[in-house]
Order: sequence, then structure tokens, then C-alpha cells
Amino acid sequence: MAQMIELDGSFGEGGGALVRTALASSMLSQKPFKIKNIRSGRPKTGLKAQHLEAIKALKQLAPTTKTSPIELGTTEFWFHPGQIKSGQYTFDIKTAGSISLFLQAVLPPCLFAPSKVTLTIKGGTCGKWQASVDYLQSILLPNLQRFANKLTLSVTKRGYYPKGGGEIVLEITPKFKLKEFSDIQSLISKISTGVRKFDFTSQGKLEYVKGFVNSSRNLSDVEVARRVEAAATTSFRNLRIPVSIDKGYFPALSTGGEFLLWTVHSKNGDINPTNCIRLASSMLIEKGVSSEEIGQGVAKKLKQLIDSGAAVDHYLADQLLIYMALLPNSSIVTNDITKHSTTNVHVLEQFLRTSFVVNEKNNRITSKKGTLKVQQTTLSLVQNEPKMTKVPSETKGVKIGNWTQVSSEKIHSGKIFDTYFDEVINPNGNKGEYTYIKVMDGVCILPIDKENNVYLIKEYRYPIQDYNIELIGGGLEKGESKLEAAKRELQEEAGIVATEFIELGSLEIDPSTGPHVDSYFIAKNLSFREDNQDDDEEIELLKIPFDQAIEWCMNGKINNVETIAILFKAREFLKNSQ
Repeated sequence: MAQMIELDGSFGEGGGALVRTALASSMLSQKPFKIKNIRSGRPKTGLKAQHLEAIKALKQLAPTTKTSPIELGTTEFWFHPGQIKSGQYTFDIKTAGSISLFLQAVLPPCLFAPSKVTLTIKGGTCGKWQASVDYLQSILLPNLQRFANKLTLSVTKRGYYPKGGGEIVLEITPKFKLKEFSDIQSLISKISTGVRKFDFTSQGKLEYVKGFVNSSRNLSDVEVARRVEAAATTSFRNLRIPVSIDKGYFPALSTGGEFLLWTVHSKNGDINPTNCIRLASSMLIEKGVSSEEIGQGVAKKLKQLIDSGAAVDHYLADQLLIYMALLPNSSIVTNDITKHSTTNVHVLEQFLRTSFVVNEKNNRITSKKGTLKVQQTTLSLVQNEPKMTKVPSETKGVKIGNWTQVSSEKIHSGKIFDTYFDEVINPNGNKGEYTYIKVMDGVCILPIDKENNVYLIKEYRYPIQDYNIELIGGGLEKGESKLEAAKRELQEEAGIVATEFIELGSLEIDPSTGPHVDSYFIAKNLSFREDNQDDDEEIELLKIPFDQAIEWCMNGKINNVETIAILFKAREFLKNSQ
């Protein structure tokens, strides 16, 4: 029997980061946990392949680790951590599964193994909504050297979406060994006395800019890397600082690449390679975006970071939090406190005797010594997964038009929809049964730019086992107006900000399955920022000429009913309003 921490996967951003942080925190603190509603904030709920691979890896690294039965799509499970063992390990995430996201669960406990750990990991080396392995190598790992005698990452193969095939080797020689301490608090006390705390609250002096363009070898003929470098270098001429960008073409199973650009700052004239300010921005090299756009776009985002006064970009802030929890009184100032960060803070405070002070006004996060405030329950390692219970409705014998609702039971409760089972009497006096769903009302947005291009998303939809091209959209949050939801969803899902919204009305979505109304907007006067999608979502933003989108509706390339209806409705509306 052991004490268990209970987590709700719908908290905060409701994505996979919560699961990865919980796994790493559990391994460090040796506290088991139970989690429900996994990734309930995502269209495809439950565990994804990368989460399963991370859990399998932890069970291999710590053979006494136990879990309840898990598979793809599992929405709740319990996890009982074991002690990490030293040695050499090989893990294959398969295809383009993110190596970086995998390491968010695996790296923290390996930093405190009994002796040297060597990890060979196969999968994707860069991808959408994630930090690349180059970001880890150049931005994160230098700041983690304080915890290790040796910490190196080598990229031996490049793996781009969709086939992947990349490989890295991570070597860790720990400075502190978890097994030598009675509990996590003893480890934290030891670390705090011998390790420099994170104090990233001011930029210091900008000394130079570095970068790296990596791409598949088949792009060398069109000189992608040289063109990206030239565009980025030109963007920094007015700052009059050295800019050095390395380039490389690599054999790969898929066409792709990434441009990563970062700053290096000094403090009091000193550049400490293991404790200096680095701000980074990046962009994937992919079809439809010119090399010049990539070089200029990454440089523009980096200059915005510099102008923000931040000392840590928000991707690094998300990843540093677990290490800040091990070093109380650490403090960072970032450009944006994301939902990922606040979610990570929530999870870390459940496991580690550290609290966080989050000042959203100043974008400052500070770790403090704290005490656990978690209500704990008992976990048995032979416990079965809990069953869903039916919740009876208070309404019985209610007249609804010419129908009578005899009884109603909620048989599933979720973040996006609830499922009901009703017994009814129809107008002919016959008894019947209905199972239906109540889906939260939502909004959908059709952005249109000045060149008459429309922006749609391509997303894998598990129920149809295929990709679907559809409108940008999502559900209304509590107390939110339709327009507020449209603005939020456009920013979160696609990174688009619009200053003009035209409401096109609403549609009742398939009344045979349950009540669900979506409202529709045209968005105009667009600008583009980073989206806030979960780092493991498979959503691609498509830029399509309006006429071509109509052609796709006619030839079946677009077959989503809502999207087809709104494209034609928007075309007629705009034609009549001219």
C-alpha cells in the first residue's frame, strides 16, 4: 500500500504536458499518482503513442515501476514509480514521434540516477508545437549542466515528419544520486546548498546571435540553408552585433528541416556558458513557405523577444519549472506565462515540497520552499480501473411538446460533451428509448486575408481514421461570448489575430444525435503570431486561395459538412456585400 496523488487531466491546458510532468515528478519524488480525464482538452482524448512509449521507457529504466493497464486512448490510469537504474538504453518512439517531448518525462529522473546513463532515442528530431532536439542541445541543456558532471546530446540522424527516423544519443553522468537520499526534500536541500539557482530576471547585454539551419539533403539544390541564413542575417544588420549561423544538409527519410536562432547575453561583462541568458525562436522548413520568409520570420520573432525584456522565452520557461522546483528561490522573467506553465506549476506543487509565485502582470515566476497541500488517498497495486457511474436526473415525467420524458440518466460526463439515456413516451403513447449527446456550443472561424486566401486546418480525426480539412474553431468557455470565443480560438489554434469579425449566423449540428449549435464568423485584417496549441497536437494550418477551396468542396477534397456550408455561405455573403 502507498499514498497516491490524484490528478485531473482536464486541468489548465488539458493536454499531454500534464501527463509528462506528472510522470517525471512521480519518478523524482517516488510518489505514486492516479490521473483521470487525460487530454480531455484535446479533440483526441486519452494517451497517445508518445505517452505510452515514455511510460514503457520509465518501466525499463526503473523495473519496479508498476501501472494499471494502459493502451492508446486510455483516459485514466495509476502509476507507481520505481528507482531509476544506470546503464545503456535504446528507445524507439517510431516514425516522427517527438524525441523532445519524450525526454520531458524521462530526462529529469535520469539526471539523478545512481551512475552514468546513456540513452539512444529514435524518432522525430523536430516538429510542430515542440522544442526540437537542437533547442534542447543549445538552449535547455546548458542550463542543466549544474545538475550533472557530464550532460551531452549528440544528433546522429535527422528525422522529419512524417517518416521520422531520427536518432540522438544522450549521455548523463549525475552529480547527485537520488538513491542516496531518504526523500525528495533531502535531495532538494542538498542541491540547494551546492548549485547555483536560476536567476534569469534581466537580459543583461546582448553579445551576439547564433543559429543553425538543418534540412534534408534533397533541399541542397535549391540552397535553402544559404537563403535562410542570408534573410536572417540581413534582418539583424541594424543591431550591429555578430551573427553566426551554421548550416547542414542531412540524409533523411522525409523532406524537412528547421531554422533555430538564439541570442547570447552577458552579465557584468561575463558570459557563463552554463548560466547565461539565451532567447530563441524557430520555424520549420516546409512546403509552401519560402526560405526568405523563414529567415525573416524567425529573426522577427527573436527581435520581438529581445524587445519584450524577457530573460527566458516561454518554451524554456515551460521546461525549466521542474528544475526550478529543485532549486527554491529561483526566479525567471518570460515573455508569456502560458497555460503549459501554469499547468506544470499545478502538477509540480502536488509532488515536490516547493511552491511557485506566479506574477502574470510582470511575467515572473519564482520557486519557494513549501509544503504539500494534497489530499491523499490509498492506492493498491492490484486496484482495478474505476467504472463510470450513472447519475440520475431529477427530471421525471416532464412534458416536452407532445412527448413525455419519463426518466433521464447521464451515463457519461466529459469536458466537451455529456451522454444521456432517456425513457420517453411518444405522441402515440408508445414507450421508447433515446441515447444522445449534449455537446457544448461552439464557434467556427473562416479567416480571409487581403489576397483572398482562406485559412483552414488539417487535423487527424480518430473516429474516421483519417485527416479532415475543416474550419478553425472550438467550444465556448463558461461566461464567454461568441465573439470572445472566436478571437480566442483563432489565436490558440492557428496563431491568427484579426481586427474585424463578421458573424454569419449559426447552424444546428445533426439534431438526430443531440443538441449542438455552432456560430460562424468571417475574420479579416489578419496578423500572425505563435499559436497556443498543445505541443503534441497534429494540426496543420492551410493557406488556400478562396476559389481553390470551393473547388476542393466540389471534388471531395474537403468533405466536412460545416466547412462546405460556410465556405459557400461566406462566398455569397461577400459577393452580395460588395
